[in-house]
Amino acid sequence: MGVWKDVTDGFDFAEETLEYVDTPIAGEMILRETGERFNFDCVMIVKDLLWHWTLTPSTQVLPREGLAKIARENTISILEDRRQGFPCVTPVRFSRQEDFVDQKAPTE
Repeated sequence: MGVWKDVTDGFDFAEETLEYVDTPIAGEMILRETGERFNFDCVMIVKDLLWHWTLTPSTQVLPREGLAKIARENTISILEDRRQGFPCVTPVRFSRQEDFVDQKAPTE
């Protein structure tokens, strides 16, 4: 995915889904290169300078039918950083199950 100047370099917002508080904080985005749809939320870490975006696949699968597994295997995490005086957006896609540690308790 590379490094972008803005989240909209790689995604389009699904306008009808957006929740706003000065800027979009939740809704749905579409990855331009593949057309995949993702639910997102955005949290400001440092006022007007640093944001964290979390994107999980949009799906009709109910949680009890595996949504947690689907989300865990296809999450995109984005750090939008403007602290250096210029924008830098770094997306990271977690797309393999082995990227995550299974938190199961040991059994005897």
